[in-house]
Amino acid sequence: MPNHVHMIVILKAVGHGSPTLQSVVGRIKSYTAKRWCDICDTKYQTFWQSRFHDRIIRNENEYWEKWRYIDENPIKWQTDRYYTKQEDLKCVVE
Repeated sequence: MPNHVHMIVILKAVGHGSPTLQSVVGRIKSYTAKRWCDICDTKYQTFWQSRFHDRIIRNENEYWEKWRYIDENPIKWQTDRYYTKQEDLKCVVE
């Protein structure tokens, strides 16, 4: 969906420990914000919320439930309260 992202992140221990979820999400936000500004040829533009919502998947049933939700989520876009008929994602500088 154009106004939010869902993902399943699996953190595995590497070397002296695993990265925190917060650091992984922070890196994703930083990288995508920089790429967006490069593509739009603009200086830093804030478009991510400062926070994120997480949920621990505790078993295989929960995993498949979340996977199905993520997979089916885009078809719900036209019923989202932020839906607009704008088809193209354009660089917008406020």
